[in-house]
Amino acid sequence: MHYTALFVRGLKGQLSELELHTIWARLTAGLLNKAARGELALRLPVGLARDPLGRVVKEPHQEVQDRLSWVFASFLEWRSANKVLRYGNAHDLLLPRHDRFGDVAWRRPTRAAIFAILKNPAYAGAFVYGRSRCNLTHTLAVVATLCFHGPEAHP
Repeated sequence: MHYTALFVRGLKGQLSELELHTIWARLTAGLLNKAARGELALRLPVGLARDPLGRVVKEPHQEVQDRLSWVFASFLEWRSANKVLRYGNAHDLLLPRHDRFGDVAWRRPTRAAIFAILKNPAYAGAFVYGRSRCNLTHTLAVVATLCFHGPEAHP
């Protein structure tokens, strides 16, 4: 009797695992479908915001727009993110960043911050999902390799 109880518990445990895997797969498929349609509302980078209708618009604060424009213009002029960084630090220019609550905070420029601004496709007007290649679990790795590009998604 004891062995039968262990067998049934083991079988039920395996069925539970299968159900969890199925639920996770369905949730992931829904997420990918929403991303493919361009309706997945991800956190926007600094300089972009959502209006009350959910559309992506430029940040209403002119100082944030001006500083981001300066980063792109300086990079086009000097062709080097490190030169942009050095100039910004030499002249005590601060970059807008999101704090942990999503508000705009002004911080000293870092190499990572400059590259994050320059490499973010949202500033070019594209919706992209799945750029990162995290390897926390095998399921997340599969999700992260799928990219969806939607031109003209952002201003």
